[in-house]
Amino acid sequence: MIIDLTHTICNGMPVYPGTPAISMEPITSLKTEGFRELMLSITSHTGTHVDAPSHIFEIGDTIDTIGLDSFIGNAVCLECPAGREIGPGTIGDVLSSFPDISYLVFDSGWHRYWGDPRYFEGFPVMEREAALLVAQSNLKGVCMDTISADSCENALLSNHNLLLANGKIIAENLTNTSCLPKDKAFKLYVIPLKVKEGDGSPARVFAIC
Repeated sequence: MIIDLTHTICNGMPVYPGTPAISMEPITSLKTEGFRELMLSITSHTGTHVDAPSHIFEIGDTIDTIGLDSFIGNAVCLECPAGREIGPGTIGDVLSSFPDISYLVFDSGWHRYWGDPRYFEGFPVMEREAALLVAQSNLKGVCMDTISADSCENALLSNHNLLLANGKIIAENLTNTSCLPKDKAFKLYVIPLKVKEGDGSPARVFAIC
């Protein structure tokens, strides 16, 4: 079974506070030119997307220099109750039970607020100790059904710093995470566009269970 974990790109979709809105405008039509083509304007961190280390580091890998194997691997989905931070204990238990996984996917159920102002407030994030545990692990990265690995109020981007400094991929704004199995590993694909010197990219994220 294939589970699509990607939000559809469209006009009016939510963006991080302060980010320019997406624009999709037709520039040709079947009636006039005989084919359709859209002019698409979108930032590198809008919708379901991947953060590269260069997102916050002057000297850091860009999205086009990261090998494709870094975006594919076995994963486990971890339920993260809304209203509280994600602690190191639960993450440690999963890493012990599944030592060979490459990704953790956090399912907080927050994707149900996509398009609602509540999406930007109160979503669960990792405690510093939990982020440090991930940063020091063999994981390739973490994925979440929230707008950010840090709260919107955290100007220091503490979790981003820890994870990206240690070469971990961060994928944000996933959807359908509640459809993922919680008791077994599955194959995860987190495939960004190959943007030259990109600090991130919209991505197609999906699981094969």
